[in-house]
Amino acid sequence: MRIEYVLPDHIKADFVLCDCNGRFLTVVEAKKAAINPAEDQAKPYAAQPPLR
Repeated sequence: MRIEYVLPDHIKADFVLCDCNGRFLTVVEAKKAAINPAEDQAKPYAAQPPLR
């Protein structure tokens, strides 16, 4: 797991989960339950090129 990882387009993700070879599996954005991350950050993450 990488914490506060900067993605290729300079967006900072709270967590990036990796497999045992260091390849990225998913981006995790931590928010309070009252905040809808899809409105702010989830859509730009989905538009990222595949992480390697």
